Amino acid sequence: MYSKSTSALLLCKTWVSNAKTLITCNVLENTYLHHQHQRHWFCSLAQAGANTFQKMSDNRCSHVTRVLFCGPHFPDSHNYTREYLQGYPFVQVDDVPLESVPAVIGDYEISVVKSFRMNSDVLSRAKRMKLIMQFGVGLEGVDINAATKHGIKVAKIPGGATGNAASCAEMAIYLILGLLRKQNQMKISVEQKKLGEPTGDSLQGKTVFILGFGNIGIHLAKRLRPFDVKILATKRSWGRLAQDSSKSEGKKTL
Repeated sequence: MYSKSTSALLLCKTWVSNAKTLITCNVLENTYLHHQHQRHWFCSLAQAGANTFQKMSDNRCSHVTRVLFCGPHFPDSHNYTREYLQGYPFVQVDDVPLESVPAVIGDYEISVVKSFRMNSDVLSRAKRMKLIMQFGVGLEGVDINAATKHGIKVAKIPGGATGNAASCAEMAIYLILGLLRKQNQMKISVEQKKLGEPTGDSLQGKTVFILGFGNIGIHLAKRLRPFDVKILATKRSWGRLAQDSSKSEGKKTL
């Protein structure tokens, strides 16, 4: 089972379409877990660009800005965006299967890549593309050097103090407790009206190792402390956070 909730605030500026209009987008994202918050982000995303799109329409009525969502995953991302922009005929929101992206990407100015890998070959076909938006914080799926070569701006949605990291940390706690308490087996036992089995385990007193102590890892450590666990964490570089001999090993006891 995998679920992720992300929320963020991003100020991104980019040139979009032949109208050469500068877009300033205040992007609020909130996906999965909290349905209403999720709807709020996508509506906010659409609202952020609505005034700019209106200016584009006024300047060049015949132009339609096309936005491509790559793949079927996180369907509310394109569904809510499309729903909110119904009153703006000069903005077209499409979603296509992952395998169809290379064939159609040349027709779009904006792309939300989600889980699609935007490599140099695909980017070479994106003749009209002005902005590539990553759905979340990771840009490993986008060849940034190739995008820069083609004059395409790349943006991500940071999650430090905006809800993304906190939501992911909460999901991690849920999964940890579910594994310890044997949630799937317990569900079967309840359905079979069996009490007292399976025997689960407690998180208290355990040692938890966090691989990658970024924003999500930091929020996870904060939520683990009340469980009275020993926390170990590692990251590529501790910088000023590391003050002891563990710095050279890239591992720290929290």
